[in-house]
Formats: sequence, C-alpha cells, structure tokens
Amino acid sequence: MSDVIGVTYPIPKQLMDCFFKGKDVFVKPATVWKQLKPGMKFVFYQSREDTGFVGEAKIKRVVLSEDPMKFYDT
Repeated sequence: MSDVIGVTYPIPKQLMDCFFKGKDVFVKPATVWKQLKPGMKFVFYQSREDTGFVGEAKIKRVVLSEDPMKFYDT
C-alpha cells in the first residue's frame, strides 16, 4: 500500500454539513489510516442519499491512539 495518496470515506448526507461548517476533526478506527500522512487528501463521499463526491480536504495531522478517550484532550 505504499501508493496511497489519500482516502475517501462514506459520510451520511445528514452529517456532511458539519464538515463544511467548521468541523476540523475526523475520528476513525485505524485501517488504511495508518498509511496516511499530512498533506494527503481526504475526499468526502456523501452516502445514503444524493450520493457522490462532494468535496476534499488536505490532511493536516494524523494522530493514532490506543485510547480513543484521549482525543477529547486533544
């Protein structure tokens, strides 16, 4: 998987607006996320209704933690 340049993840339509109105944190259990680095792209895929790609962002920081509760401190 050394060719990973970004990632997309399905986000339900009713939650999509919060990403474009100030939300700047996305928490997901680590899978391909272990391959991601700052500067790569995150492509927003709207799922369930009116599906499709709706935007993109540049990844600023990737934080891996065994304790998800620590993200509240960040």
